[in-house]
Amino acid sequence: MTRLNSKRNFSIKNNKFVYTNENPLITHVLGTLGNIRIKAWRSNTTGIYDVKKKKWKKLHNQLKGVSDILGILHDGKFLAIECKTKNTARSKEQVDFINDINNTNGIGLFAKSIEDVLEILDTKGYIIWDGCTIERNY
Repeated sequence: MTRLNSKRNFSIKNNKFVYTNENPLITHVLGTLGNIRIKAWRSNTTGIYDVKKKKWKKLHNQLKGVSDILGILHDGKFLAIECKTKNTARSKEQVDFINDINNTNGIGLFAKSIEDVLEILDTKGYIIWDGCTIERNY
């Protein structure tokens, strides 16, 4: 069964979130990371909108491929999460950035759902399950 919530740009299929837009996924991941006490923030890399020219201007010192979400894990490791929908492709710069994070002892991942994030963090031991469940706000 699939339910579509057009206001939030996601559907629920087989009890799993399926996002049609990256923004609600980023918001959901940030909220969940906060709930499990992982310090994380959104990395805005879209630049600045020039109203007169009606186009986006890139920031001069901006690094290409930086992940949507950056954070610091409990043990001080760097966290980078690039959120993607089923319709968005990974750029070469994004793949390189995630690889750089993983190659320098950080945790970098691509996520299409909150379950992807929780699975990786749980596998690496960053989520302590104490009988509590993480609420899903449908």
